[in-house]
Amino acid sequence: MKAIYGLQLIFLIVCTLLFQSVFANDSQNFEKTIASIMLNINHSPSNKDIETLNNIITSKSPSKNIKTIIGALIKMNHKVSNSDRQQLLAISNDKTTPPHEKTLASVLAGLNHQPSSAAKSILNDMMH
Repeated sequence: MKAIYGLQLIFLIVCTLLFQSVFANDSQNFEKTIASIMLNINHSPSNKDIETLNNIITSKSPSKNIKTIIGALIKMNHKVSNSDRQQLLAISNDKTTPPHEKTLASVLAGLNHQPSSAAKSILNDMMH
């Protein structure tokens, strides 16, 4: 009987680890996609970029921070609005925010028309 419970526990742990791994990969893919769009942005996202970003929000399970970043990016017109900028800065200053989310938020908050050379370097690093 103890062996059966032990096997069930092992099975549960393995399933949990696999589940977390799948969602961690989704999160990294979200971040790479957002970084790619930000890297190539010129004044505002293209219609294709907006469609891609909306698909992330509706078909995946992004974090609240990623949803906020995407929302600000979709609405961007030369730069993000002041209210979006404040939300992005709050994300980047929150000690509990994952590093890649902090980076995306801080780069987007400072983006003006297109990414600077420094921002391009940071975004390129995120994509590898």
